[in-house]
Amino acid sequence: MSRTRRLTCTLAFLASAQIATAAVRRRSDDETIQPPTDRRRRDRELQNVPSSLLTKNHSTKLSCTSTQQLFTLNLQTDGFGRETSWSLQHISEEGRTYVGYGPPEGVRYGDLTIYSFEYCLERGESYLLGVEDDFGDGMCCDRGYGGYEFSLGNTLMYTSDFEKTFNDYVEHTFTVGEVYTRIPTRLPTPKPTMAETNSPTITVEIGDPTASPITPTKRPTTSPTTLSPSNSPSFSPTPLPTLRPTSKPTPSYDTLNPSNGCYGGDVKITVEVRADEFSNDTSWHIIDYHTGDKVMKQRGYTFQQYEYKMKEMCVKPGLYNFTIWDEYGDGICCRYGEGFFKVSLNGELILSGGSFNKNVSEVLNVGYDPSGYMSQRDVDYLEAHNSRRKDWHERYNLTYVPLRYSPALAKDAQDWAEELLHACGVVGIEHEDYNPFGENLAKNVGKNGWGQLYPADSIVGRWVEFEVGLPYPSNGHLTQVLWRASHYLGCGESAKEYRGGMCRVQVCRYGRAGNCDMQGFNATYGENWLIPMLNNYTRCGPNCPPEGCF
Repeated sequence: MSRTRRLTCTLAFLASAQIATAAVRRRSDDETIQPPTDRRRRDRELQNVPSSLLTKNHSTKLSCTSTQQLFTLNLQTDGFGRETSWSLQHISEEGRTYVGYGPPEGVRYGDLTIYSFEYCLERGESYLLGVEDDFGDGMCCDRGYGGYEFSLGNTLMYTSDFEKTFNDYVEHTFTVGEVYTRIPTRLPTPKPTMAETNSPTITVEIGDPTASPITPTKRPTTSPTTLSPSNSPSFSPTPLPTLRPTSKPTPSYDTLNPSNGCYGGDVKITVEVRADEFSNDTSWHIIDYHTGDKVMKQRGYTFQQYEYKMKEMCVKPGLYNFTIWDEYGDGICCRYGEGFFKVSLNGELILSGGSFNKNVSEVLNVGYDPSGYMSQRDVDYLEAHNSRRKDWHERYNLTYVPLRYSPALAKDAQDWAEELLHACGVVGIEHEDYNPFGENLAKNVGKNGWGQLYPADSIVGRWVEFEVGLPYPSNGHLTQVLWRASHYLGCGESAKEYRGGMCRVQVCRYGRAGNCDMQGFNATYGENWLIPMLNNYTRCGPNCPPEGCF
């Protein structure tokens, strides 16, 4: 169906949609959702190109200062509005802080209802907008024509155009005050040979998951826990850690490092991009995180259709920001070609993708070495995970993807483990709300052996070997440990004396998160859970841990 034909049926459907607006001042915790009225019901005329929710149904209520710019978010829920949520965060060197989110606590959005939100955002600052559908089928179109769009000032930055643009979660990163390009109005024609799909696929050899299990050294007595990580779209703000101090001597810049071709302690950044059919839309750059100076770039209108380009450069260790754009807002994969981007440090892949909307922007922590933060217990947790990942990944003839240890994830895990000590007498154990990362939990309470400190290998064995042969979601710990698209791990533990014995809590967090692609693969049927678990791509959670990709 062409975009024009799709729009025709969309407009007819929207005649019955309700409208609700909310003007929200920045830094306010109160959101007032006005009830819909007949006078404010949606009234759109058919046009040759998709028109904006903003231009038809919104009147500005906020007045921003000269150092601010008006941000407007409009979203229309589908037939299951209770599944929709969103958050807007301010991104700074100290981490991420909430500007706003919805729906408010204890409230659900109505079905087929339009909501509008306004904020005055500071010029020169960066922000992240995230939108989630809890069920995993997006906001359009099988269960009603939902969608969303946002603008800065009078410029429409993005519109989903009442098409299905995501499944579980999508995010947009932008800087206020940059030169904006309005959404183009071209109607692209799909390349006939390209499959029209929003989700990457993987072909794996489905075998018996119980083959060659690893036998744990000791049966742990941890309590059963909730099986899947939190699916909240919100982020827990975590300050970027200071780069690890090192006592190593600074290499001479007259000395060539034969391992990467760089001088001294420089690190080689490699950026690979394959464009899709609409290659002129694609551009990217890497800038110094602190100074804003451009280090590497590829301008728009420099790619041919489906062209592959690679650029390399030696840079000093530090924080950098990588951003890739698609001018039209439909990414570089997979509707109009199998485009992709890859970022590597000294030949090791740290960031990749292709299925996004307007842009992807991530912090690169170049030269970051977390080993100085790791205790022996941390090393044990990492080895316990990676030995099992290697076994399972290679069992299905796939390249083994090891986890890297993230001190920032470990700190967050430690904080939650400490919090859970308040519930030692409660049966079961709870995941933290608004945690975007994957999470496995365990707890053991009692006297003598029941309250002992178990080896990390035994705890991870409880999550993996004890769930071999179980269907999903009963094997939700196993799938998270082995989730091939996860690249980072951080674990924390807590303990206290309790009723003459000990109460111990173990928390491990994973980036990216596992298990939240399962519904799209009908994972509860047979061994279908193996397909998303062994995929090398996922839409789940942030690409990088809080300290950036490394």
